[in-house]
Amino acid sequence: MKYSGSCFCQKVKLEMNSEPLKLLNCHCKDCQKWTGCAYETAVVFDVETVKVNGKIKFFDSLSDQGNTVSRGFCPDCGGAFMNKSTGLPDKAIVYAGVIDWDKMPSLSAEIYYDNVWFSSCMLSDTKKFQGYFSQEL
Repeated sequence: MKYSGSCFCQKVKLEMNSEPLKLLNCHCKDCQKWTGCAYETAVVFDVETVKVNGKIKFFDSLSDQGNTVSRGFCPDCGGAFMNKSTGLPDKAIVYAGVIDWDKMPSLSAEIYYDNVWFSSCMLSDTKKFQGYFSQEL
């Protein structure tokens, strides 16, 4: 196991057996609503390398690309920890805050930057995309 993590109450645990493919800040309206924050910091892994231990619940919504996004959370503490999308069926999007990092990788890109709440949260040396960019994943 390369990385592990958990929800707040630790009843749901994650194991990731590969290096992350990307680390993204997503500024889309859905991520802002789901996290209650200006953006979601998401870590992209190949789905077959992510193992979930514990009972999870998913909330499904339709993205602006027409894909179903399933947002996983702990039914006990409500802690959100991952997304899956029909647009990226071979990827698991894990929230960076639930991973127990020794050293967090560098940010790869910021997506939906046209929805940024304030410019100070944007890092000047990252790639920026006005919308979704599945071809980059």
